[in-house]
Amino acid sequence: IWMIKMTLSSDEEINLKQVLMFMKGQIGTGETNLRTLGKVLWKMGQFSLAEQYFLRQLKELKSDDPASGELYEDLGELAALKGDYDKSVQW
Repeated sequence: IWMIKMTLSSDEEINLKQVLMFMKGQIGTGETNLRTLGKVLWKMGQFSLAEQYFLRQLKELKSDDPASGELYEDLGELAALKGDYDKSVQW
């Protein structure tokens, strides 16, 4: 079980920076965006929330953006983890 309490703070907060850098390292990306948040939620087992953030990121990208392919792959893997293999193949 994960319980997260989030509060607004500045980027200068050293503890927050360390946690964010650790999460980025675990996910394997250097950028912070909706896909990054989705990946964190995925690792926490929050598949439905992760899917929502992936879909939101997908809507914000142009149709020819190379990052779209990665999001489709993430959505397919999530659907497979949830046992929805038809949806997984669609993605």
